[in-house]
Amino acid sequence: MFEKGDKLNMKKLNEAEIIELKKAQKDEMVGTEVYEKLAKSTKDPHNAKILKQIAQEEKKHANILKKYTGVDIKVNKFRVLFYVLVSRIFGLTFGVKLQERGFDGIDYRYFSITFHGGKRIFVHQVRG
Repeated sequence: MFEKGDKLNMKKLNEAEIIELKKAQKDEMVGTEVYEKLAKSTKDPHNAKILKQIAQEEKKHANILKKYTGVDIKVNKFRVLFYVLVSRIFGLTFGVKLQERGFDGIDYRYFSITFHGGKRIFVHQVRG
């Protein structure tokens, strides 16, 4: 993810880069809430434990992104409800895979932003 000791000055980011970081932060926050809700509603203790761990990782990612965006992102409760309901109706695997793809069919989990000095802070993988 981010390099250890990486100090990012927001003045180095252009508007498009900040928008992308905010999108990623929002997705991580939605993921945190979805995985937390699924963990609470899952009867299998093993799956519940894994979902809690995933929720914690999503939260860590959101907090890292918050350091760079400088803003608290409000979670879209509709998206959370949508993914939780889909997971309950069609199964956990289907719901999780759908969430990873996102509403628009692109996985925003990983992306790269290269700064003026050529320094990369985040790695992007787009699946479409």
